[in-house]
This record gives sequence, structure tokens and C-alpha cells, in this order.
Amino acid sequence: MCGVNQKRRGAFLQIMWTAAIMLCIVIALFSVIYASAVKGRTRVEETAVGTSLPPGGNTSPGTDQSYDGAAQTDPTRSTEIPDYDAVTLGETEDMGLTYLDNFVFLGDSTIGGLKDYNIVGERQVWIPQDRQFALFNEGIISVMDPVSGENLSIDEIFTRYRPEYVLISVGADGTGYMDRERFIRDYTNLVRRIQVSSPETKIILDSIYPCTRGYADSHMSGNGGVSMMIKISMGNDWIRQVALDTGTVYLDSVASLKNEDGYLPDSFTAGDGMHLNAEALNEVISYLRTHAYQQGNAQDGGTPPVDVP
Repeated sequence: MCGVNQKRRGAFLQIMWTAAIMLCIVIALFSVIYASAVKGRTRVEETAVGTSLPPGGNTSPGTDQSYDGAAQTDPTRSTEIPDYDAVTLGETEDMGLTYLDNFVFLGDSTIGGLKDYNIVGERQVWIPQDRQFALFNEGIISVMDPVSGENLSIDEIFTRYRPEYVLISVGADGTGYMDRERFIRDYTNLVRRIQVSSPETKIILDSIYPCTRGYADSHMSGNGGVSMMIKISMGNDWIRQVALDTGTVYLDSVASLKNEDGYLPDSFTAGDGMHLNAEALNEVISYLRTHAYQQGNAQDGGTPPVDVP
């Protein structure tokens, strides 16, 4: 009887030892898997911090250094570098006044200077009565019909006149507080409205104009104190993305306005560091005439226009 009890005790101890060994193996495997997961996550986070934005809108004025902090505040951007050259208008011969006369200019107070300084015809400038064109209001915003004086929606004015060309100059009011996803979505909706209302109109998306160094330094945004000029550069990349997505084209008129440091010269401002004077706006018009819309500029790969609410 004693021998039977000893055998049972030995079997029990063997089972306990086996269970203990198996538990140790499980704990060791769990530790290895957890350590690998933490290490992988750390590498992903380090990559995100060190990844710069696509070329063009990610550099501090006057430098070649990428603004790496944007990667943390812009998680919706694609890791694939877009082909912005495909939608950017290149240099052409001067198309002259005949080409210019076929344009309407849609925008805010900045583009309103074209009318104030008599640079183009008064009927060619379509702006809201208060000259504020906030992209987040694109669905309800109205512009003043320069012929009748009525306030018309985007759909109504383009359905009424169906211009041959439109240069859209908006975005400066949005870059300070809109993220990439919202900016692109609302700008795309604006373009879609025009494409539905006036399918034959050739749409050119203008760059956001630069500001002076003094204005940039006094208008910071974000946790890191991002300069307004960096935000403008980022916004111009977002506009290029809209052009890619909608089959339209981009006019890099900012190139005609920047000084060697990447800012708007003080001699080009109307006095506030942001709005353009007559000399600067004439530079924009000259750039528009010498970077003309050519047959075949529109992309075949853009998403077809669809009705928007």
C-alpha cells in the first residue's frame, strides 16, 4: 500500500514539473513576441517623425531642409510621392490680352485687387461681397455677379456664364486652421461644383501667394509655432493634390512673387504683408499669360465630375 502511494506521489510530482516547464516556455514565448511588437512600433514612430512632406510645400523659406514636424500633424497624407509636375503649367509664349480676356478670376480679397487696380475687366472678377472666401463654406458661399449685382451661388454663376477659363485663387484663409484632409475635401467639392455647372470651363488652380517675412514671423500656428509661410507652402502642395484628383491644372504663380529668401518682398505688398499691390498682381498676370493652358493639359486620369450637394 505504501508502495502504491509513493508511485502516485511520484506521478503527481512529475505532472507538476511538466506543467511548470510548459508554463515557463509559454511565458518566454510571450516575452519574445511582446518585445518584437514594441520594437516594431518604435521603428514605425521613428519613421513617421523623420519622414518629410512631398517636395514643394515642406521646406522653410530660403532653405532646403524638410519640415519634419509636419509628418506628425499630417497623418492622412500618402507615403507615395505625387507627380505634381504632371499638373503644373509650364512656360509658354506670351498668349497676350486675347487669352486673358477669356478668363474669370474667382477668389477672395487678394484676387479682388485685380479689379481695384483695373488690371483686368471689372466683370472678370468674381468674389464674395465681403471678399471672404472660406473653403469650409464652399457649399453655401455666394459671389457677387458683377453684371447684375446679385449674390449667386457657385453653381448659379457658372451655370449662367459658363466662362472659357477660370483661375481660382483661394486657400489662404484655410491653411492656418484646416488640416490636409479637410482642405483637400472642401477644395475638391468647390472644383466639382464648377465642373458640374460648366463642364467646358477650363479650371486652373492658382497657388496661395507668399507673405512677407515680417508677416510670417508674426503669424504662427500649431503647437510648434509653425511659420505662416510654411503653412502656405504646405497649402500649395494640397492644391496640387486637388489638381491631381480632379483632372485640373495648377499655376505656380508664387514663383513669380518670392524673393531669394522665399518670401514676398516688401515692395510687393499693399501694406499689410499679405495682400498684393498693383505691381505684384501684374506679375501674377504676366506669369499666367506665359504659363498658358494648352490643349491636352487636362488629365485623363482625374476622377470624373459627380453631382455634389
